[in-house]
Amino acid sequence: MSKKIKFNLLINGDIQVSNVTELQENFYATDVMNYYKNGALAKWLKNRNEIELLEKVTDIKVDSNQEILKELARIFSLHSTDEEIEAATAVYETSLVSKKDNIDNVNEIVRKNYSGYLKLIREMQSQENIKLLELGAQSLVKKYVTFFKMNSLETFDKLSKNIRAIFACLTEAKIRELWLTDKEISKQIKELVNFLMDNQSKYDFIKVYCKNTDGEWEQVESKDKQIMIINLRIDLKISNMGTTVSENGSSKSLTSNEVNDRYPIFNGLDVLSDIDYYKLYYLEV
Repeated sequence: MSKKIKFNLLINGDIQVSNVTELQENFYATDVMNYYKNGALAKWLKNRNEIELLEKVTDIKVDSNQEILKELARIFSLHSTDEEIEAATAVYETSLVSKKDNIDNVNEIVRKNYSGYLKLIREMQSQENIKLLELGAQSLVKKYVTFFKMNSLETFDKLSKNIRAIFACLTEAKIRELWLTDKEISKQIKELVNFLMDNQSKYDFIKVYCKNTDGEWEQVESKDKQIMIINLRIDLKISNMGTTVSENGSSKSLTSNEVNDRYPIFNGLDVLSDIDYYKLYYLEV
């Protein structure tokens, strides 16, 4: 009677992994991704009769390396954060480049990417179209996030020459989180907000709402539109249409203290006010 030829996975050069628990404890992203791509991971799971895990691994439908790694981490119950997945993906993709090219070529690739990053910043400094600036902010996150994180304050200083660029960048969650947790940048953003409100007539990308709704909820923007609250002066309640649970409003209302200096993104906008003297500044994303 024939028997299976069993084999271990070699992880990190010298770790012999013989079962799922050991793989979870030694989940080196580059090795596991290589085994996934060449089919060895699926064969190893089948060899170990891990049929449920095998089915989940072979059923992965995503294409990007980051999404594949995220799925593998989920399947093997690693509870990894998005930041950990992003960093591990970068290491894996660097290893792919290193296999194909010598170190000079790797450095050349890095230089080209950095040049692209600087070029994008220069373009955003002079761009006035807010929608194109929002696309630029998306590129900063998707293509150049590593360089952006390394040069966060410097990037802010360069982009602050164009106030539109700053608010376009704030529509991106990763940029918003990074800037608002930096005390110096956060302080400068507040100064820009005050300047913007004092000179609002010069900036057509900002919308202003200031109607007394007689204490009733009124729809300002429909829920198919995304908006970012820039500032809310005086006590006004705002609702996120994305969480509306009744015809008369939202399941949660927010005051100025809860939205100012946070720049939240809403799906649609409802307003309730029984006063005349307030102004709500927001940007359509």
